[in-house]
Amino acid sequence: GTPSLFPFFFSRGEKKREGARHRAAFGFSGSGMELEAVLMLANSSTLIVCMVLKFPQIVTVIAAKNAWGLSVRSLVLELVGFLVFLTYQTYYEYPLATYLEYPILIAQDAILLMCILFFNGNIGTALPYAILFIVGWRLLTIHRLIIDLAMVSIF
Repeated sequence: GTPSLFPFFFSRGEKKREGARHRAAFGFSGSGMELEAVLMLANSSTLIVCMVLKFPQIVTVIAAKNAWGLSVRSLVLELVGFLVFLTYQTYYEYPLATYLEYPILIAQDAILLMCILFFNGNIGTALPYAILFIVGWRLLTIHRLIIDLAMVSIF
């Protein structure tokens, strides 16, 4: 068989079925290595972009020492969406490659939220936000129905 670039993400049978399906769908006639190379490039580029996605905002806020024009509500909504999606993916044990960028985005959003709260003079509200996120994140996984409802209501 073809050696896999992702041996820890999928079982051997899953890799073969998915590989054959993707090769047929995208017109790859060669070996599975071609498809895996394309997938590796796509995954890597997505991760690299996600690693720097919020840096311009963070740097601008810190340089200006002002968070004017940035909405705390919008950022919190984005964080909630990311947290629900990440929780859903981990709860149902999806392969790591399908959601690896979300912890990176969550960390950047949390840094940006702290910057906004600090420069708006509301850093005292950071602790309640942090407690709310942690408690809410854990509540999502109490029962499968809760995470399913959260996923449907967010998206």
